[in-house]
Amino acid sequence: MDNQISQNWSAGMCARYLLAGQLVGLFLILSSTVSPTISQAAWAAGIRIEEILTIMPMYGLNMAAATLVGQTLGAGKWAKAKLAGWQITTLGAALNVIVALTMYFGAAQIAGLMSEDKLVIAACIDYLQIMCWTEPFFACWLILSGALQGAGYTKWPMVSAIISFDFVRLIAAWILSAVFGMGLQSIWLSMAISTAVAALAAVWQWQSGKWQEQVV
Repeated sequence: MDNQISQNWSAGMCARYLLAGQLVGLFLILSSTVSPTISQAAWAAGIRIEEILTIMPMYGLNMAAATLVGQTLGAGKWAKAKLAGWQITTLGAALNVIVALTMYFGAAQIAGLMSEDKLVIAACIDYLQIMCWTEPFFACWLILSGALQGAGYTKWPMVSAIISFDFVRLIAAWILSAVFGMGLQSIWLSMAISTAVAALAAVWQWQSGKWQEQVV
């Protein structure tokens, strides 16, 4: 048990450091755009908005999923644990559909609260209206990651998150913006794509049931 806790802690710390690296990489990619200051300001504003509207609430459901799945598995109720994961994920995705609609239709008003610079506002509007479509995917990824952690299954979620956010996101953003010169919107699109990839990987991992083979 102690060894498993140690492995889970190590995997979590490794994931945090590697995922932090993608923030640095994304910052550097944004710094190579035509208007780096505007790009970085819009990105920072967009992230703050997402933190308030979706990241913090979904982290709450992430912890709830980890706790509920862990307790249910501790009682030996495997089917109920799997169902609990799906139920919490469905709730989170449904809530984030509402968030997505709010972000899309209220993008101009929300962005206007974050900056007085018209160019930053315009770039932030693009960010919100592109990223909003991935909010249900984000809920699926984060909540199911919590469910998998509750089952003691941490390594593959960590690997899939690193592949999605450190590789898919950064490589796609660099290719689309720097190689093909598709502009700032292509970076937002790359972020959206990587979120969807991470979510699909999490759904596959939970549905496969391989986490049930984990010895805790």
